[in-house]
Amino acid sequence: MLSLPFIANWATASETFSYQQGSMGYTGAVSTQFGAARAQNATSETHIFRYNGTRRYYNLEYFALDDIGNKGQVESAKLIFYRTGGYVYTTSDIYARQILDPDDLGRDYPTGWKVGSGFRAGANLESRDDSLNVDAKWRSSDPHGPDDLNKDYFQGVLKTLEQSPFFTPQPGDAIGTAYELDVTADVLCIQEKRCPNHGWALFHDNDNANIQHLTASSNYPDSRYRPKLIVTYGAGPDNMEPLVIESFPYNESVTSINHKITLSLLTNEKANCKYDLSPLTSFEKMNFSMHSADGTSHSSLWPVTELATRSHLYGRCQDHAGNISRTPHVYTFTVTENLDNGGATKLPYQPDDLLPGISPEEVLKTLYTSTNTDLKITLGDLFTTKGGIYSYQVQGHASCQNSVSFNICTFNNDTPSTELLTVNYTGAGLSGSHKIIVVTQAANTAATTNYITNNKDIIMPDYGETPPIKGESRVDPVTGATIKRLTDASEIDDSDDALIVYSRYSPENSNGDYLLVFGSNSTSSRVIDRKTGKTVAKLTGENGKTIGENHEVRWDNSGRHPNRVYYVSGMTFWMIDDITDQANSRVMLKDFAPLFPNSTKIYNDAEGDSSNDSDHWAWMAVHYGEHATGNNTYLVDAFIHYQVSTDTVHAMAPGDLAESNQAGGGLTIEADKAKHTGTPTFSYRPNMIEMSPSGTGIVIHMGRKWDDAAYGGAGADYIGSWFDGPHLWPVDFNYHNQAPVKISVSETHSGWAFNMLEQEVFISQNNRTDKLDAITIAGEKAGYDHRIEVASHGDLGWQQGFHFGKMPRSKPGWLFYNSYSRDNSLWAANQFMMIQIKPETQQPAIWRISPSYNHYDGNYRDEAPAAINMSGNRIYWSSNWGGALDHREVFMIELPDNWDKTLNSRTAQLIH
Repeated sequence: MLSLPFIANWATASETFSYQQGSMGYTGAVSTQFGAARAQNATSETHIFRYNGTRRYYNLEYFALDDIGNKGQVESAKLIFYRTGGYVYTTSDIYARQILDPDDLGRDYPTGWKVGSGFRAGANLESRDDSLNVDAKWRSSDPHGPDDLNKDYFQGVLKTLEQSPFFTPQPGDAIGTAYELDVTADVLCIQEKRCPNHGWALFHDNDNANIQHLTASSNYPDSRYRPKLIVTYGAGPDNMEPLVIESFPYNESVTSINHKITLSLLTNEKANCKYDLSPLTSFEKMNFSMHSADGTSHSSLWPVTELATRSHLYGRCQDHAGNISRTPHVYTFTVTENLDNGGATKLPYQPDDLLPGISPEEVLKTLYTSTNTDLKITLGDLFTTKGGIYSYQVQGHASCQNSVSFNICTFNNDTPSTELLTVNYTGAGLSGSHKIIVVTQAANTAATTNYITNNKDIIMPDYGETPPIKGESRVDPVTGATIKRLTDASEIDDSDDALIVYSRYSPENSNGDYLLVFGSNSTSSRVIDRKTGKTVAKLTGENGKTIGENHEVRWDNSGRHPNRVYYVSGMTFWMIDDITDQANSRVMLKDFAPLFPNSTKIYNDAEGDSSNDSDHWAWMAVHYGEHATGNNTYLVDAFIHYQVSTDTVHAMAPGDLAESNQAGGGLTIEADKAKHTGTPTFSYRPNMIEMSPSGTGIVIHMGRKWDDAAYGGAGADYIGSWFDGPHLWPVDFNYHNQAPVKISVSETHSGWAFNMLEQEVFISQNNRTDKLDAITIAGEKAGYDHRIEVASHGDLGWQQGFHFGKMPRSKPGWLFYNSYSRDNSLWAANQFMMIQIKPETQQPAIWRISPSYNHYDGNYRDEAPAAINMSGNRIYWSSNWGGALDHREVFMIELPDNWDKTLNSRTAQLIH
């Protein structure tokens, strides 16, 4: 795109400039039409105004104003459109609404949107640019007063109707009629840098408008009738600060050679530029100058001292008239390559990937097993859609390769390792391939059990005279479980406790060597050797401070990166690829601050987890403020899905629910509240947010809604909506294509399992029916209405609460349960159990693994939530050993590697 050249001078009198495509050599205008079919047309010659909502036609007009900063203050500006023909069937006021682009995505596109033609090209109903299936969303965050715009795709991006000029074409207007609009305020706002220059959107106010091919666009053959912008600049000296129109690096990952990186920027006029380490440093006192040969292109070399650390530098420029940048320009970058040593450049840090070159999209599933244990692997569907049978072949480990029977093979490995199976299949004229990862851990050596099943006798723990010391094991005399103490909190310098803080993610790394232990201060954690209890690493963040529960530290569970952890910090998401080499392997994966400028942190609220392959993550973007109830709390600006391997972000803000009533979700109220209050935050903050184990959906853990008007609430407005209880949302939040599925009654304690068909099952306590629910999240029998009630609260004992673990896919058909209670006389109190996933009426098997050896008296940290590892053969929890300890220590129970096969066999024998 060509435009007027930059002009740096001083105005001596009022000047009027006319900007019209093809006139006086000006080529900086662009017209783009958005239609009802999610298509963009950058070649349309005329304008059309029809329909409403997401079917509405928009005509976007842009004029490059590259020299506006070098002229006197804007005195007046007129935007003119000319009638060239067409028809006015149903009249309407036509507004020229300035595109404000509050999310600042326009920096990537010269006109504030990406120009394209056709379906899924450029900006459209869904995004600015989704041509590569990576959407950059418009955001409902107009700080200048958003209106609903009929709930369509420019929601919150345009200037309000009240502030925008308009014209009203009539059926009898002659060819050549000029419709003149006063846009002085808009152009002055651009000149003063209070608004970006992204042009105007022509908006018809009447939803029933039908005005076709009325006025010319910038593509019209006769240049006389193309849109024209006439700007008059006042007399006087240049008092406009120099503008930075391009810079590097901005939010970039850069490499370093010889300890330096290159900084560069381009100004709109000749200027001198400097930079320094603080945004408060004045231009005169800045220590580092940039070199420029022509006065507009500036560069400098900056010495790099730290790797994998977010760095910021701040620059200012002074033009030849003495004007200095009022707001400093910011360079932001992370250096990802190691610095050279003695003149020889080191190679970039290489992640520890056991299966390099494999993308997560290729992997059907990841399974965990133990050495010398048979693992039955379902390779894929047995039947084709036409009723035939698929034929399978496997490449990879010989045990599976040589044991394929229909769609199942038997995997058995005598060596701890991560194996890749390549599965090829054919059937009914179809063929395909996918991969399965199998992680083999060393077999348990101290697994003992008496398999107490379907027994309601009271089991009292045998505490002994003293608690076990670190490394000591005790055998429960009734259940036969071997309980081992793994920690000694006195060795920890920043916490009195050693904690497994929650039940819904594995504290053990993928190869079973290491264990993640947290401190009670919520800001510290360490990695210990599982077998010796020796501290391997004290985890620290990018600022050198310890990280812990509040940073939501999680292991990588893909099986490919055994030493890798992830964590969040403020608005950033980080990876430590090797916990034994934190300084060199710490990498910031994503900074979400530019996408959510009103938010101060992302989090799942400490309890949620990623997908099992650690590729998909879910968070809330929040800021602290006053809720509508008057309470100060964290307010949710958006729900987020992030995929690491593709760097894909999906988000849902309140305005994105404007059409939810049409889809049956009943949440248009959220968009309406954001519109009327001017505070686009969600009315409710859920208990947490998380990914399903397979990464197929996002669970927003909302509470049950009821008519609580008598208590000052508005729950009645949400009854039956997608915010009434936890729902599984599609990862892109596109509820038009996939409606959210209700999977629980309320935000109670919950967990995950797989049924015998390897379908994901959501486990939760139902406080309306007093049952424990198992609910499949996808397929024909998915959702709350198809729940399986596996147990009754009354049968287990009213005076107790429950936690549920996250069961691995390789142990299907069972859920992991652990309870806490003040009342030790209840048969199920303060115990660990496996419960078979089948209706309570069918008497599911219950394996009573062991008492938790813990005393609960109402303290949250004494609920002793227990977590299970990815192989499903080790349980970890924190216990005060019946109150004999005045703090908590981490304990472990090893389960038999094949406990599920043993229990399944016993259950089958009972049935027969």
